[in-house]
Amino acid sequence: MKNKFSFGIGCFHFGLKEQYQLEFKGSEYIRELRETLELISNVNNIEIYCDDRFKNFSIPITQELPNIQNGIGFFPKPSFMIIEFEVYIPFRIQSQLLQLKVSFLETFTEKFKISINYTYHLPVTFVEPLDPSEEATPSEAVGVVRKFLEHEFKNVKSDNIQFEFLGPSPFHADCYIYPEESDGKGEVDWKLKSEIFSQRGYDRMIFYFNSTQFMNAEEAKEKVFDEILNEIGFFYYIVQTDVERMNDWGKIQNLINQLIFIQRSKGIKAFFTKIFTLSKLIDETLTSLTEFESEELYFDNTNQKEYRDLFSMGEGCFQPYIDKEINNRIVYPTKEMSRLISFFESRRTKAVESLVVLIAAILGGGVGALLIILLTE
Repeated sequence: MKNKFSFGIGCFHFGLKEQYQLEFKGSEYIRELRETLELISNVNNIEIYCDDRFKNFSIPITQELPNIQNGIGFFPKPSFMIIEFEVYIPFRIQSQLLQLKVSFLETFTEKFKISINYTYHLPVTFVEPLDPSEEATPSEAVGVVRKFLEHEFKNVKSDNIQFEFLGPSPFHADCYIYPEESDGKGEVDWKLKSEIFSQRGYDRMIFYFNSTQFMNAEEAKEKVFDEILNEIGFFYYIVQTDVERMNDWGKIQNLINQLIFIQRSKGIKAFFTKIFTLSKLIDETLTSLTEFESEELYFDNTNQKEYRDLFSMGEGCFQPYIDKEINNRIVYPTKEMSRLISFFESRRTKAVESLVVLIAAILGGGVGALLIILLTE
């Protein structure tokens, strides 16, 4: 058994296509997923582990299914599942996928092992370069495998299964597992240690295992994966909620742009558009903004609670990356946007008042008062 490993981290998932209109059954999903992977000639050694609860799970599909890439969850979401397989990707194909010359590739192998592990939050994928000729850059292996699966799933004839991923690469670290020999002078009861070497591009993260506690690196690897899964699953959850926030804010920005366009319009038609159309658009924008602020509070409270639960026993290996992701979250200008909406409403109200004054002058005060009531509803 070799005594060193390298692995990259991603977030892969096999979801269901939008046109899926059947009753979902866990057992059928597993069967079709296996059959779909077997259609890819370069994929072998497929193993799918899950509990009986998922195999027996069934539910009618009555609404649009989420896609992990869009920041709105994912489906199916098993409580426990591990999908493992190996894939052979010739250097020539790797070169085409990454648009690099073969001599510039740093995977140093054509064989990769993929392990997709479902955590409480999101699936975590480990990509391991198998028997590389030199020390590989595993983050590049993640990119190669992702692009390969993305390409192959566009060609395989699966009625329901599609390949999904979060990223392309929100986690920026190359991970390695090395033995650390004990000299007999220090403590010998420790099992694993980790160290991060920050550098330009992707960090280098090394997990050292105590050779007196593990028979080999393969055994240590299983322990490393088990210890870091929940941390990385939470990391990807934060990433996905950021994607959702970005998409929701984009919708609000589009509504604001519509308001600005109407407000800038000139002429009689534009004047009446401001009076009779602007109110509905303002209400829609304000409602969307209120929903956004409510979701912000929910995500903040949830993240704080789960962060405390995750690290209640001490600092985790990937805590610096989680801290960075939380601290670097975009703060959207919700208060400023609310003031802008109020500005549009005040301009609309003034336009209504101007019209009422004009009509009242022509038709008389009683009719004008009635119009005030109707137009300001």
